[in-house]
Amino acid sequence: MYKQRLLKEALEVGKHKDPDFLLIFDEKDILHWLAYIHGPEDSPYSQGIFEVKIVLTQEYPIVAPKMYFKTRIFHPNVHW
Repeated sequence: MYKQRLLKEALEVGKHKDPDFLLIFDEKDILHWLAYIHGPEDSPYSQGIFEVKIVLTQEYPIVAPKMYFKTRIFHPNVHW
């Protein structure tokens, strides 16, 4: 069940082109995704591109995915 939902969500993401956000899933393991996010304008992060690792479980969407910044970021809510 989770694979069907994730494939549907992957197709949906592919329809929306956002120049500040890129989401890629691992074709060998759909439970592992990568996100690349441009920092918001008018912020200290405006020149940055941040890589985020997203790990899902077979219990998705009941269990929320875990997200890890692979790019070092200095923020009080992000452990680096």
